[in-house]
Amino acid sequence: PAPRVAPLPAAIVAARQTSGLLQHHDAITGTSFNYCTISTTECDCVDDYLARLASAFKQTDVLSGDVKASLLSGPSAADGGSLPTLLPSSQLPDAFAQLDSSNALAVAFSNPLAWARTEVVSVAVCSSKLCPGAYTVADAAGTPVPSQLVLDRFRNKTLLYLRGTAPALGVNTYFITKAAGPAAPFNAPKPLGAAFNISNGDVQITFDSAGHVTAWTDVYTGTISQITFDYLHYTERLPPPVGNIFQGGNAYTFVPDTRAPQSMLNSTGAAYITAGGPLVWQVDLPMNTP
Repeated sequence: PAPRVAPLPAAIVAARQTSGLLQHHDAITGTSFNYCTISTTECDCVDDYLARLASAFKQTDVLSGDVKASLLSGPSAADGGSLPTLLPSSQLPDAFAQLDSSNALAVAFSNPLAWARTEVVSVAVCSSKLCPGAYTVADAAGTPVPSQLVLDRFRNKTLLYLRGTAPALGVNTYFITKAAGPAAPFNAPKPLGAAFNISNGDVQITFDSAGHVTAWTDVYTGTISQITFDYLHYTERLPPPVGNIFQGGNAYTFVPDTRAPQSMLNSTGAAYITAGGPLVWQVDLPMNTP
């Protein structure tokens, strides 16, 4: 007899179908016709794409949580065990707000790849610009793990970065506790005043006083590559109202018009250092609005 294969959960089937639908270029801004990415009275493809994507994500997120909870639960319910409570990322700031020095929040990192990984990962610990406290991170053996608080000025939240490892096709758990005492400084934004470097031990990036990248250095070999970069805004040439739509920009080709591109870098605005290690280095650059 043919082997019995359990049917895939409906959430996975729906997610696969949604993923296939959104692979088409009409669902990707910049490679689609306007009627596919701009809501109109005749067609609202944008809302349809977003609704399908949100539904698929919600269903698979719940399914993924159930699977991870089962893997992490240890003894079965029949043996007196219980499933741990898994929180979605949106609820983590509230959970962190309830932490004190006597309890810990367990964060599980899963690795779907077939080789072990060490990555710098982030967890949102505060949904405001001021984080009320400092945190310590440890692995399951109680060994401290390097971590760093970084302010995300644009999303108005504070992220806790940590260096996490996970075995191939496995899960690793880290425990975050609130440290006693006042909040530790976490590289509050400060405007640049002179040229400076940032380095992660492998490469070094050189910035001028305005925050523009000027050089890239290989720390191991000492090789220095000079860099000049800019962000340019081009204006698209529109096709004629009547005629060949491919005479201008379209779903397959971006055609700039005759106007010169505008530089997006603001050479007079203040750039800010918003993170300075040991795990994350971050510089916010001012940009012009086209």
